[in-house]
Amino acid sequence: MLWVRHTHEDRVELHFCTPRLELTSGRSLNIAPPGYEKAFDSLRDVMNQRHGWADPMELERTQEVRDTIETPTRAQGRDELHAWLQDQISVGLITDRATMIDAFTDAG
Repeated sequence: MLWVRHTHEDRVELHFCTPRLELTSGRSLNIAPPGYEKAFDSLRDVMNQRHGWADPMELERTQEVRDTIETPTRAQGRDELHAWLQDQISVGLITDRATMIDAFTDAG
């Protein structure tokens, strides 16, 4: 399991990711099976209390959430960029992260 701690907008955020494979048995691993919320909520509450972290479920911490609607021009630009990248890769101009960064730099 990988845990990542970083700051974002002046607050600490904790993220984790796990493999979809249980390594000792080789079987598929689902870390969020039906009903996982009860166990996860308990772990979250214990960890928040033990470490003095803020409780994300406190009503005072709620924020208004608004859907972000992507404009057609942004979607088109993203699609064009993706197609350009695929072309650069197919002709061998981009072969790894470093050559991709160089290609972006050259393209401005």
